[in-house]
Amino acid sequence: MVGFAAGQAIDILARLIAQSLSEQFAQQFIVDNKPGSGGNIATEGVARAPARLQRRVRGLLEGLAQARVPQIGHRAASSGTR
Repeated sequence: MVGFAAGQAIDILARLIAQSLSEQFAQQFIVDNKPGSGGNIATEGVARAPARLQRRVRGLLEGLAQARVPQIGHRAASSGTR
């Protein structure tokens, strides 16, 4: 999940990474844009995802959230899975 609108630099980067991962692992990787609230909507989406998905993307999103708003990363990290 990308916490910003399609077409922005972070979206383009995420799509390039997804393409590379798809080629490396022979699996489809998709980019799901969830803009709004400075990335918090995407962070909540990951927090509510199944545990297997959380392990893959949660660390990255929490790191980005902490850099932007320290309280969000702390809350997500301390709450565990929902």
